[in-house]
Amino acid sequence: MSTSTAELNRARERVLALARQIEDLSHAETDEATYFPEFLKRLLSAVGAPAGVIWLKGPGGSVNPKCEQGLALTGYKEAPQADQLNAGLLTEVFQNGQSTMYGGGERTDKPTPTNHLYVLSPILNGKDCVGVVEIFQRPDTDPRARPGYLQFIAQMCGYA
Repeated sequence: MSTSTAELNRARERVLALARQIEDLSHAETDEATYFPEFLKRLLSAVGAPAGVIWLKGPGGSVNPKCEQGLALTGYKEAPQADQLNAGLLTEVFQNGQSTMYGGGERTDKPTPTNHLYVLSPILNGKDCVGVVEIFQRPDTDPRARPGYLQFIAQMCGYA
């Protein structure tokens, strides 16, 4: 077995272990304040992304961040109109309940606050979108790997 094949197998096993941890965490009796940061930490590790935010609908339909990790490393907070641009991305997912990607050479119909690849996936309660998981992936992520990232993140959000 070549070194690259062995490395690939180790990476695959690590991702599968993290996916099992997310599934186990999702079946445990855990409050939101504990669950979402642990979920996000494992998800970011599994996909090798530097940052992510979990957004939940609040009273009156407001959308608020429940937790975030690594956001300060992305340049998001320094980007002009970051919240306004990001609201457009979130609104689409909240409205249609579909996972999607923006930036980094993906959909360009909505500008993104930073140059990252934005991977967004809904958190559904039945058919209602009650939250969105937003992953800030490196913009140089191999385009061939992107559909797999989207599918994996959507699958993990199904546990949330």
